[in-house]
Amino acid sequence: ELLGVNGDKLLERLTTREIRVRGQSAAKAVMGAEEASDTRHALCKFVYGRMFDWIVARINKSMPGGGGGRLRQDNKNNKKNLPTKKSIGILDIFGFEIFEKNSFEQLCINFTNERLQQHFNRHTFKLEQNIYCSEGIDFDEIDYIDNQPMVDLITKKPHGVLPLLDEELRIPKGSDETFLAKLETKQCKNPVFKRQMKKRAHFAIKHYAGKVLYHCKGFLEKNRDTLTEDLVEILQTSNQPLLQELYPSDMQISSKQRKSSLATQFQQQLTRLMHSLNATQPHYIRCIKPNNDKAPMKFVAKNCHEQLLYSGVFEAVAIRKQGFPFRLSHEEFEKRYSICLGKTSALSNQSSVKGRCKLILNEMKCDPKNTRIGSSRVLYRAEEHKKLELRRSIKVKNQ
Repeated sequence: ELLGVNGDKLLERLTTREIRVRGQSAAKAVMGAEEASDTRHALCKFVYGRMFDWIVARINKSMPGGGGGRLRQDNKNNKKNLPTKKSIGILDIFGFEIFEKNSFEQLCINFTNERLQQHFNRHTFKLEQNIYCSEGIDFDEIDYIDNQPMVDLITKKPHGVLPLLDEELRIPKGSDETFLAKLETKQCKNPVFKRQMKKRAHFAIKHYAGKVLYHCKGFLEKNRDTLTEDLVEILQTSNQPLLQELYPSDMQISSKQRKSSLATQFQQQLTRLMHSLNATQPHYIRCIKPNNDKAPMKFVAKNCHEQLLYSGVFEAVAIRKQGFPFRLSHEEFEKRYSICLGKTSALSNQSSVKGRCKLILNEMKCDPKNTRIGSSRVLYRAEEHKKLELRRSIKVKNQ
């Protein structure tokens, strides 16, 4: 009644499996209780996933310039491409999760945080240092944790955590125990993987935020998301308007899509997200939880220190303090601050714009420790910025 399909047919599809061999008539096999239960769970997850995508698509479609998400269908009458509109997106996500018992869900969340931390590191550290290198400026590099080994441990084929988990779904009699045994064998020498001799069915990963102990019981079941062709066909017979929109009668779902594990789907979605993030100009807001009790006016210094440490904030502050956040091209710098020198002819005696920028800095008595003249830009720190702007304001006001 909820799905709007024939109850007897649904029961049959949930408890039997049709085996189709090319050139032969189809045969039916009765499922065991565990297999039937897995099929029911897969059906629920499949319908929920499509409904979630549909809701996101409707929200996006209702917003100016919004795309329709994965379910969006282009207007056949409008063959012209719509102009691309600028937008501001907000990505809100939980931080690293380290509980007393951590399972498949925590692994996925922590893997997402590893990728986002990698994105943060790239923009905060690597790109910042690349600017100084391209400008030919001496700069003391800051050591920070490179979490690529953690990402490789989880995703790199063929022996990463998720690839091995998917492999275990495809082989006969695969189990959580055989998955863990293979993982321990293949990753025993990996410095960010820790085998647990005293705790059965556990393994540990040294994440960017610290070591997390995972309990692998239930990993295979949570990763399983196989849907038979019979169930897809029965959903297409639904009399519910929403399900008719989600599963139109002419919709084709490939065997690969029906047998895609949750880990595979999750990695594909995360890859698309990272592609979107890499195409943007990011700004970061770090939210610090002051205590574990959700209590007001309660500040636990240890908790806050650990969050700042594990999120890379200390390294970000260090590179900002050592770096030169104010940057103008030689031409822009001269145009803005040449007024500070008044009607002196010294600037005209300099043949190069770079030389004129250097003269402005010298005449303004800017501290050489806080300024750098690169190959194409003048870079300086906050103290010198205040000094330059103050002098400029006075000159403009007195004109």
